[in-house]
Amino acid sequence: MKDAMAHWLKFGVFGIQVSGVESFTDSTLLSDWKNVTSQYSGDDDARVLIAATSEITPQRIFSLLNMTEGADLLTSQYLLGLDVDSPERKSGDEIARMIKNYISAAGNRSLSWSVGGPQVGHMASLVGERLLRLYHVLLFTLPGTPFVDYGDEIGLEDLPKLPGQPASFNMTRMQWNNQHNFGFSESSQNADSASNVTVQSQDGDKTSVLALFRALSDLRGKERSLLHGEFVSLGSDQPDVCAYLRRWDQNERFLVLLNFGDTESAVSLTPPKAADLLTEAAVVLSTDPQRGEGQLSLRQLKLGASEGLLLRFPYVA
Repeated sequence: MKDAMAHWLKFGVFGIQVSGVESFTDSTLLSDWKNVTSQYSGDDDARVLIAATSEITPQRIFSLLNMTEGADLLTSQYLLGLDVDSPERKSGDEIARMIKNYISAAGNRSLSWSVGGPQVGHMASLVGERLLRLYHVLLFTLPGTPFVDYGDEIGLEDLPKLPGQPASFNMTRMQWNNQHNFGFSESSQNADSASNVTVQSQDGDKTSVLALFRALSDLRGKERSLLHGEFVSLGSDQPDVCAYLRRWDQNERFLVLLNFGDTESAVSLTPPKAADLLTEAAVVLSTDPQRGEGQLSLRQLKLGASEGLLLRFPYVA
């Protein structure tokens, strides 16, 4: 295992992810492997070791933290929280409850979030095209580290699953362009095909999944409230809507509204304290490409079906 890790680290990969850590019986393995990644780390060039588990309950996930302390992060499928072979629709209330429970159980420990991966499949195949953009907004605005799989940034879906096959057998190769084999390699295993789910087709399209992904990634990297901010859950009179606030010191506040329903919702928010919200906020981005920019009244908010909306407003002493 150490030789395999060193092989890829020499190629310049920035990290190694190890799955199934809940089945490990030797607690020293991850520490040994962390020593390997550390050998290839520099001051501005860190190499990370990620531990991944298929556990979905906070208690089981956090019980692994002592065993996985040699790793830089522990990631799970907690947000999925359902049988992927018979998915059930989750409401905004349920998602909000799951998030609050997880943050509460974590305490001061590092958080990470993901929906999809080699063991379960790509995000678009799990949550559907209707909710894909909304889940991207969710992952990039929660406290902690967001994890996405290759192709999630363009809405890549998996091949149809055959009975008895693991998800990893059905994961589609990355689709860069519409050339032979989608520009992934010179292999002839994939036929030539036209697709709008490629980097090339979405690059420059302001309404694409890729454009939304890039905007969220850019905000996440430079806004302190999104990077370090406190998570404040907001009550809503609509069960399909999950709403929360991110705030840090005297920096701009970010308000996140996610409509998991398939119909439009008129939302009335209930902040913990009246001072938590102003009367209006500016639109930063929306999963609906048709929504314009400008200020919105927080007393008369309307969310489209499956819309994720990110708003900002200034700190007021």
